[in-house]
Amino acid sequence: MNEPRPERAKNAATALIDRRMLEQSLRVPWKQLSAAVDQIVEWRAFSLWVRAIADTEGSLPRVVCEAIKKRCPGFLEARSGGPVGKLWTELLAWSERTEFAQAVRGGWIEAAHYYSGIDPRSEPAWQHWERSAAAWASTKPGRYPSFTEWWTEAQHAGAEVEGSLVEYAIEAAAYSHWAVLVLMTIGDQPALREHIEQRCPAFFTRNCLPTGSDDAALGRFREALEAALVGSGPRLDEARVAAHSHPRLMRVAAYFAVCKEQVRLTPAAPIPAFEAWLRQADDFVTAP
Repeated sequence: MNEPRPERAKNAATALIDRRMLEQSLRVPWKQLSAAVDQIVEWRAFSLWVRAIADTEGSLPRVVCEAIKKRCPGFLEARSGGPVGKLWTELLAWSERTEFAQAVRGGWIEAAHYYSGIDPRSEPAWQHWERSAAAWASTKPGRYPSFTEWWTEAQHAGAEVEGSLVEYAIEAAAYSHWAVLVLMTIGDQPALREHIEQRCPAFFTRNCLPTGSDDAALGRFREALEAALVGSGPRLDEARVAAHSHPRLMRVAAYFAVCKEQVRLTPAAPIPAFEAWLRQADDFVTAP
């Protein structure tokens, strides 16, 4: 049965946004993008904490004022007044002007916001804000939690896949990309087999190294190696799915595509050791 037109259009629009955000993200090294995403996630959580308390009180208690002054020097003094209900959005706007000016100038602020929005820590923050607002509207607490306390509670309430498992799945996938490049360069060599066996001892009991000229076989080999490295099980399967939508692995895949084309043009060019190659992938950037 053909897919309904509205859903097809939605998928096409989503794919277009994904491509645009990936293009933006490749304008900056991975570690810089990752740090900005971390900051935006925390800034959004901070603004939600302020929003929950300000909406409950209709004003700014001392705990909120002190936290804002510490995090946003000069913000309250420069504010011309207005309803406190809008304060949380003003804080986000202030952070973009001051904390993320480089991302704005570099043309990758949209990507940072996009990836922060789909970050596993983001949804628990919104859910915790909803719970806090509802609970405090019913009964005001004797003491409002500090932001650090509130943010810790929000993260503990999340039931997302552990970050360490996702990182593990990302590195496994990156290693499988690297192995394909080495295979294309040196072919079926004992050194490559030994390297793979050290990471995945039982891999060659069910798999073999394909020729470096068969793209379809190389693709199947890469997928099989990644699956074997990650392993199977509910949490590991979830981690692997999360890894494939992670901006770091998408960057690795983009760098792999560039390297693969270079290998086609210059087959004798050596591929660096995996750890060095992964650092190169993290630092890979493109012109705007």
